[in-house]
Amino acid sequence: MEKMGNPTVEYLVLALRDKDKLVRYAAADARGNISNLRCVVPLINSLRDNDKDVRLVSAEVLGKLGIRRPAVH
Repeated sequence: MEKMGNPTVEYLVLALRDKDKLVRYAAADARGNISNLRCVVPLINSLRDNDKDVRLVSAEVLGKLGIRRPAVH
């Protein structure tokens, strides 16, 4: 999927909401290798995932993309 680029973005967005945490993790990780900002909001939403590994990879990918989440007051 990573080598296909932009056509896979919709699939990654859907996969970020999958019931299986391994699918969500893989989607977040793959997202870091596709330069399309369409997944930024879903990745930010993944920071609230129930699984800590999904949250971690989402944060890493957002950081890699240079996306900084504003502080919550």
